Amino acid sequence: MLESIAIKLTDKTKERNTTYMYDKVKYVINTFGKRNSGSVGERSAQEYYARELKKYTDKVVIENFEVHPLSFLGWIPISMFSLLLGLIFYFFIPAIGLAFSLFALIPMYSQLIRFKQWFDPFFPKKTSCNVYGTKAPNGEIKRRIIFVGHTDAAWEFYWHYKFGFKGLITIGLVTLVSGVFLLGISIVRFATTVFEGIILTPELWSLPFILGACIVPFVIFWLMMLKFSNFKEVVDGANDNLSANMVAMAVVKAMQEDGFALENTEIGILFTGSEEIGIRGAKAFVNKHAKEMNDVPTAIVNLETLRDIKYLSILRRDINATIKNDHDIERLILKACENLSYDVSLDVVEVGATDAAAFSQAGMKATTLVAMAHQLENYYHTRRDTWDNMNPEVMSNVLDICIETTWLFDKNGFDVTTRT
Repeated sequence: MLESIAIKLTDKTKERNTTYMYDKVKYVINTFGKRNSGSVGERSAQEYYARELKKYTDKVVIENFEVHPLSFLGWIPISMFSLLLGLIFYFFIPAIGLAFSLFALIPMYSQLIRFKQWFDPFFPKKTSCNVYGTKAPNGEIKRRIIFVGHTDAAWEFYWHYKFGFKGLITIGLVTLVSGVFLLGISIVRFATTVFEGIILTPELWSLPFILGACIVPFVIFWLMMLKFSNFKEVVDGANDNLSANMVAMAVVKAMQEDGFALENTEIGILFTGSEEIGIRGAKAFVNKHAKEMNDVPTAIVNLETLRDIKYLSILRRDINATIKNDHDIERLILKACENLSYDVSLDVVEVGATDAAAFSQAGMKATTLVAMAHQLENYYHTRRDTWDNMNPEVMSNVLDICIETTWLFDKNGFDVTTRT
C-alpha cells in the first residue's frame, strides 16, 4: 500500500538549515575564490564540502579526473576564424572555402550540441574532482537515491551580461544560421566548379557571388562571438550551483537532526566538478560507478539553480532536448510536490545540459529539479550571480521536496501514482 503522508522538519530544524544553507554559500564564495574547472578554488571548495559531508554521512571520497577546461568553449575562436577564411576562399578557391566552412561547424556540433569530447586533447589538461558521500539505512540496502549538485562556476557569458537573454540568443542563432548557410552555398559553389556549365548556366554565373555577398554583413556577429565567453571573469555561481549543493548537503544534515531514519534506502550526496565545461564531472562519475550501481534500484535527483519557486520544474529532456530523462523518478518527485502542495511543471533543456544527462545516457534513472526562469535571468552565468542575489526560502522549499522524495522512495520505491 502506498505510503504518501508528507513528513515535515520541525520549525526549528527548518529555520536552522535555511540559515545554514545561505551562510555556507556565502562562506564558500568568500573563502575559496573563483571556482572554474580545474582551478585551486574548485579543489579547495570540494575539499571543504568533503569535510562538511563527513559530519552527516558514513563515507566520503574525493575522486580526481582529467579535464581540458578550454575545450568546451575554446573552440569558438577557432570556428569563427574558420568561417572567416571559408567566406574569403569561397570567392577565390571554392574547395578550400568549403573545407574551412565545414571544419568551422564540426567543433560546434561536437562540443556544444552533442557534448562530446572529440577536441579535448587539443587543449591544456588540468585535474578536477568529484566528492561523493553515502549514508547507509538502518536495514538492508534495497534501493539508493543520490542528490547531485555541482561545485564549479562558469566563465561569464559576456553578451548575456551586456544585452541579456534576447541579445545572447540573437547573437548565437544568427551565427549558427549564417554559418550553416555559408556551408550550404559553399557546397553549391564547389559543385559549380566541378560541373561548370551543367549546374551553373552562363545566365546564372553571378549567383554564387551574390549569395556570398549576402553573408558578409553577418561577419560582425562572428566577431562578436569571439567575446561570447569572458575567460577573464569567473562568476560567483551562488545560485548556479551552490544553492543546489547546500540543499543536497542539508538533506542528510536535517534528517539526522530530526531523527528521520531510513529503513532500506542508501542516500548518496554527489558534488561534481567541471559541470560548466560539458558535464565532465558527472560523466567521470558515471564511467567509474554506473555498473556497480546496478545492484539496487537507484534514483538520481540532480538539483540545478534553485532561486525562483514559480519556475519550479522537472526536466524531461536534456542536452539540447536530445536525451530523455527518466519518468519513474519524475513521478516520484511529482508525488512529493503533490504531498507538500508545491506547484511544479515539466520542462526540457532546449539549449545546454545538466548533470542528469550523463546518468540518463548511461541508462540510469535520473532527472533534474530546477527553479529558474526558462528565459534566463540576468544573473545566469554573469557576475550578478552573487550570494546576496539568492532566495533562501526557495532552497528551504526544495529541501522539503527532497526529503519527502527520499521518504517516499524508502517506503514505496518507484511505485507511486500522481494526479498528472
